[in-house]
Order: sequence, then structure tokens, then C-alpha cells
Amino acid sequence: MLSEDVDMYDDYTDYDKGYWTTRDGKRLDIREMETEHIQNTIKLLKRNISKVEDEDEAYKNYIEYKISELEKEIRIRIAYYNHIIGKGE
Repeated sequence: MLSEDVDMYDDYTDYDKGYWTTRDGKRLDIREMETEHIQNTIKLLKRNISKVEDEDEAYKNYIEYKISELEKEIRIRIAYYNHIIGKGE
């Protein structure tokens, strides 16, 4: 029996950090995903977060965490791109 203080999404977040699990169960390293795939995943999560029951706050938090993680990867790529382009001037 699990303690009420145990949050399975916190444990899953640690396991899932840096990865995206596809619909068919394939685990992808976020850093290796195509930028368009990351953008589409963010859109999917934003659409679906509104469908999560209000009582399931932990799951909403997990989805928000994944959105944040994916958006961070996009920001890193933009910064890297801008750095590379800036060197060419």
C-alpha cells in the first residue's frame, strides 16, 4: 500500500526527464527529436491539459513540467542557432 504522501507523477518525472514517450511507447531523447516534432508535442500537450480533470492536479503538474522541458529545448536550439549565425558576421 502506498502512502498518501507518495506522488507517482514525481517519481515518473524523474524517470522521464529528458525523454518523450510516444503514443506507441517508444522513448525518445528530447535532444534527438526534430524541432517540428517538439513543437507539435507542445501543441498536443497544451490541447490536452484542458481535458484533465481538475481533481488530478498532479497529472496537470506533470504535463506542465513536460511542456516546460520541451520549450526549454526549443529555447536552447534558438540560442545555439543565433550563436552560430552571429559568428558568421
